[in-house]
Amino acid sequence: MPKISVIVPIYNVEKYLDKCLDSCLNQSFRDIEIICVNDGSQDNSIKIIEQYQRKDNRFICINKKNEGLLLARKSGINIAKGDYIFHLDGDDYLPKNALELLYEKALLTGADIVRGNANHVTEDGVYISTFKYPYFDDFTGLQFLSYMLRYSYHSIWAALVKKECYVSNFIYPENVSIGEDLIYMSQLSLFAHKVTYVEAVVYYYIKRGNSMINSEQKEDLQCQCDRYDQYVNFCCALDSILVTYKSEFSEEVSNQLQLYLNDRIDERLFSLPIKIKERKRIVFSLYKKYFLFNIQVQKLVFKRSWKCYLSQLYKIRFL
Repeated sequence: MPKISVIVPIYNVEKYLDKCLDSCLNQSFRDIEIICVNDGSQDNSIKIIEQYQRKDNRFICINKKNEGLLLARKSGINIAKGDYIFHLDGDDYLPKNALELLYEKALLTGADIVRGNANHVTEDGVYISTFKYPYFDDFTGLQFLSYMLRYSYHSIWAALVKKECYVSNFIYPENVSIGEDLIYMSQLSLFAHKVTYVEAVVYYYIKRGNSMINSEQKEDLQCQCDRYDQYVNFCCALDSILVTYKSEFSEEVSNQLQLYLNDRIDERLFSLPIKIKERKRIVFSLYKKYFLFNIQVQKLVFKRSWKCYLSQLYKIRFL
């Protein structure tokens, strides 16, 4: 059985896929399997995957209809045989010694999650910046979740995770295409006894000029409607996690998650001038739960800014 399962969700990334899969093929740590999940790509991604399967039997292919990143990763996790899981997006790539550094640290410390740094680079490989955790120490899972929420660093890439953390009741919500990493990390942290860090770059994240996250182009009405739906689905999914694991979150983490959710409702859903009756009912329900009828969150918002607090009280007029 392999020690590490690398799960690569792939959707229309033929331009970047060779570099991604080459970086897996050339890892100094050899005891791995590379699970390529073709999530209904319409380009030549599947042909590229098949070429790598012929090169090396460590490559495994799952060919499925397009259902989004969360369910693509789930498909890979379901068949993974490794003791540890590593997520690599199909348009990113790894330094040669990335998995070796993470695995050695996991064995040395007995940690369930080992994080490293990531370099942001252009499509041509030009360095932009380093994604690095400040003030990182060894944490329990809940301490790490609190830390992530404090600094808004909750990506799942650049992390080696013990497969045991993916418990049987892990929530994989459908129709979520924003905030997927927080959906994962908020649950994984619950089942991790120890989280640690390796002071090294273990991931190259390509900042694509035309990606949804990085695009600053003005959106038409349909794009705004789609984006509104995406944020509503994400808020509903995070609400579901808060309800499901209510008794297992510490009070501090629960308050942080509720405040985070309240902020997403306030900053994202109220900032989009969309009037969809059915979706507004859901937003209003969440707004009541995470602000109007939630004294703890109101205290946190007021403590941060009384102007912000007053503005949120008046948001009701938009619903």
